[in-house]
Amino acid sequence: TSLFFYAYFKQEFKVKKLAAIGFLSMTFDYMENIFVIFFLTSSHLTSGFVMIGSISTILKGIFYLINYGLSLFFLSRCIVKRIIKKTSGTK
Repeated sequence: TSLFFYAYFKQEFKVKKLAAIGFLSMTFDYMENIFVIFFLTSSHLTSGFVMIGSISTILKGIFYLINYGLSLFFLSRCIVKRIIKKTSGTK
């Protein structure tokens, strides 16, 4: 979602923040998938592997929520600015 909103942003700093949060979300998503595959193929599980898998799932969820919230915030700001610009009559 971070790269999808690239056209709406003129300042590079906002784009870099969203891209970094999106990258962290995808990193923890892939980490969770790797641990799930490892869990399914291993003959024994240790509590450390289960804990790391659980932590990666929690972190993935947190970063997805942050990314979603920031994307909605910046998108709503852009929509409000466009509405104000159209109603004020300036281009």
